[in-house]
Amino acid sequence: MPTFDFQVVFMAKDWQFRYKNAKKSELLKEFEGWDKEDLINHIMELRGVIRDMESDLGDGGSNRDQQAAPKTFSEANYRQVWSYPTKIAFLITMLQKPLTSEEIHQHLLKLDSHYKDYKVPRNNLTVTINRTLKSGRVKKVKVPGIRSLYYVLPEWLDKEGLLKEFYQCQIMQFE
Repeated sequence: MPTFDFQVVFMAKDWQFRYKNAKKSELLKEFEGWDKEDLINHIMELRGVIRDMESDLGDGGSNRDQQAAPKTFSEANYRQVWSYPTKIAFLITMLQKPLTSEEIHQHLLKLDSHYKDYKVPRNNLTVTINRTLKSGRVKKVKVPGIRSLYYVLPEWLDKEGLLKEFYQCQIMQFE
């Protein structure tokens, strides 16, 4: 039976740690003595270079158009291995409308085999939604006159934190 040498493993990890720290300090030396404004100007200059390179490739303009238009997803794109915050963000993106926790619950019951295994899936959903809100991947919106909270993507909110008109009219079902 072969023996396992723990010292070799620790030496390898120690070497990786020392290498990573050496590279980090080497990179930081490049920016030593820079003030905040110099760093910001350098970043803006690099962004300009990236934009120029994208346009040189020929599809830089079409790439920007693709980013502006929402991608269409279907249930076939859903992955069981994703974290629940990712699954919630995916559901909202796929359906392209604000969702209540009840709607998220129904979709997860339909799509996610792991979600059904919890004793009380609803309790897990509450914790998961709070984690998702805390991370900023999803925002909650309270619509006057409707008791439920709606969960939306951050880009669906305007600067004042109000839901954009396109998504607002998807909620107002009965007036």
